[in-house]
Amino acid sequence: MLILLLFLVLIAWALQWNHDRQVWPSTPGIARNGVPDRDVERLAADLRALR
Repeated sequence: MLILLLFLVLIAWALQWNHDRQVWPSTPGIARNGVPDRDVERLAADLRALR
């Protein structure tokens, strides 16, 4: 049981460490360099076309 708990803590630490190292914003559509996200624009255009 202790090994399982230690394993879960290690996974949580690794995921947080990886999240902190990301250079892109965690919120889609908000670019730090001012360039709009083309995937979000394409998705929005597709959703508007479905109406």
